[in-house]
Amino acid sequence: MMKPCFPRRFLRWNAAPSLIHRKAVLSPAPIFDFTNPGLSCINKEVNPFHKTTIGKPRKWLLEAAADIGLDYSELSHEVTNHFKEHVAKRHGSGALAMTDKDFEKIPAIVRNPDLAIIGTVRKGEIRNVYAKMEPGATYLYFDKVLDSNHNKALRACTYFKISKPLDMENLVRIVNMNGSSDLSRAKKVIAAGGHPGGEV
Repeated sequence: MMKPCFPRRFLRWNAAPSLIHRKAVLSPAPIFDFTNPGLSCINKEVNPFHKTTIGKPRKWLLEAAADIGLDYSELSHEVTNHFKEHVAKRHGSGALAMTDKDFEKIPAIVRNPDLAIIGTVRKGEIRNVYAKMEPGATYLYFDKVLDSNHNKALRACTYFKISKPLDMENLVRIVNMNGSSDLSRAKKVIAAGGHPGGEV
């Protein structure tokens, strides 16, 4: 198992060249529109690596990250069209196929998940996972930390849903499937956003 070593203030990963700087080679994809409270798609031809900011981390997330020596204060939640195409390809068919309506739920999921695990390490990247339960489905949203001169984001990695509700033990099992993630320094949060003052 990897032994993550977070520096005093924030771990800066030198990730591979940003996807947004690669030449677009995929088919045109819709962009995300956050002018409305929900997330929706506009049928417009754009670079598949177009990125859209969906908001700053809430207080509970900043506090959870700080508890394990990470600083998310300069980062923003971010999705890309490449992410949406990935989700559509991997999780866009079957009884639990992801739809545009499911993408509209992302802002609420990162604001106020039922469960979250912050600061896991996978393939040399710091990642976070958020779980939101609704009748008949539990949504699992993953993002990764980008902190460089060009990218300061919690960028969406993948997103899918399962049919059953989850507790923290089973969420850990999903995140660490095949022993692929290091959770030794991760922060586990239950009822995220449920601060005494109601801050979400």
